[in-house]
Amino acid sequence: MNNKISLDTSKDEDLSKVIDAITTVKNEDVVKSNSIITDDFDKVVKRLCEKNFRIAVIGEFSSGKSTFFIFFIGKDILKHGRLETTATITEIKNDITVGDELKFDAYYVNGRLEKDISIDKLEEYTSTSSHIHSVADEIEKVVIRDNIFNIDYHVTFIDTPGYNNSDAKNECNGTTDRETAEKSLKNANALFWLVDCEK
Repeated sequence: MNNKISLDTSKDEDLSKVIDAITTVKNEDVVKSNSIITDDFDKVVKRLCEKNFRIAVIGEFSSGKSTFFIFFIGKDILKHGRLETTATITEIKNDITVGDELKFDAYYVNGRLEKDISIDKLEEYTSTSSHIHSVADEIEKVVIRDNIFNIDYHVTFIDTPGYNNSDAKNECNGTTDRETAEKSLKNANALFWLVDCEK
């Protein structure tokens, strides 16, 4: 199959063509016989259907990932980033409908969802210094909605715990910070890998 086609996946009709082509290949006998390959095809289709470009920021413990967000986005949303350590996944989703008052949603490990929390309480839901939560054990992720680009562009930035912290385990699901970061990496479309140049 050497046919070259020019497609714009931001257009629904072109996106449908891409999904149809992937589905056709996935249904070939040689592909169907390998569950690992079919799972990969399913993940690609899922990402295309979401229409949301996900960018993960990965790095070692205290490598400045949250501070990177502050400079990259141009807003000091992750106020604890310079002083404290991120203990769970923090997503920042571009949302053109957001007003001046920023809020976030907290997704708990036990399936509970707490919506529209004031951004002033973010540290209590994401940081190792929280006084009300054992963040790594209780909070699966938080999602901040912010009008980052002032255009209706579906992109999500993902701040992760330290990649080199493979010892401390989440008491509820037994996962380490590294495994949590790796999960975000697998669900991302692109990534920034931060390296501490002073080491």
